[in-house]
Amino acid sequence: MSRVTKAASLYQLQQLDEDVERMVAEAQAIDAALQDDAAARQAAQELEAAQNALRQRQQSLRTAEQELADLTARIKGHNDRLYSGKVANPRELGSLQQEVQHLRQAQSLQEDRVLEAMTAVDDAKALVVEKTARHEAAVKTRQQEVAALTERQRQTRERLIQLRQRRQALAETCEAALLQRYEQLRRIRGGKAVALAEGGTCQGCRVTLTASDMQRLRTSTEITTCSNCGRVLYLP
Repeated sequence: MSRVTKAASLYQLQQLDEDVERMVAEAQAIDAALQDDAAARQAAQELEAAQNALRQRQQSLRTAEQELADLTARIKGHNDRLYSGKVANPRELGSLQQEVQHLRQAQSLQEDRVLEAMTAVDDAKALVVEKTARHEAAVKTRQQEVAALTERQRQTRERLIQLRQRRQALAETCEAALLQRYEQLRRIRGGKAVALAEGGTCQGCRVTLTASDMQRLRTSTEITTCSNCGRVLYLP
C-alpha cells in the first residue's frame, strides 16, 4: 500500500468511525425518545385528577341534596303537626312555629349550597371534557411519534450495520501495526487520529507545518505525522 493510499485509507476509516459514532448517538437518542412519553402521561394524570375532582364534587352535591331533603322532611313533619289539630298547647304551638321558621332559614341556606354544588359539578364536568380531549390528542400524537421514531430506529440500525461492515472491510486492508497506531491515536486525540494538511497547517491542532513536513507529505513513502500533535497527516 503506497504512502498516499495508507493515509487516505486511515482518513476514510476515521470518517467511517465518525459516521458510526453519529449513528450510535442517533440510535441512543431515538431509544430515549421512544421511552419519553411524558406528554401523554402528563395528560393522563391531568385527566385522572379532573375525574377525581368531579367524583368529589358529585359526592358533595349528593350530600348537600340529602341534607336539603332532610330539612324539607323535617319542615313537612312539623307543618303536619301544626295543622293536624293535635297540638293544642300554645307554648308547644309557638315552639313548633319557631322551629319551622328556623328550619326554613336553614333550608334557604342549604338550597344555595346545593346550587353552588351543582355549579361546581358542571364546572368539573366541563374540565373532564377538556382534559379528555387533551388526553386523546396527546395519545394520538404519541402514537404518531412512536410510529415515526420506530421507522427512524429501523433505518438507523440498518445504516449502522452497513457502516460497521464497510468499516470492518476497510480495516482489514490496513496493516495491523498501522491500524493499532490509528486506534491509539483516536483514544488519546479525541477520536481524531488523522488530520488534513491544508494551507500548510495541521487541521487537527492548527499548528503551521514546516516546509520539510510538507515536502515529506508530497514525496515520502512513509506515513507523516504532525510534529506537534502526533496525528497522521493526510494531504488530499
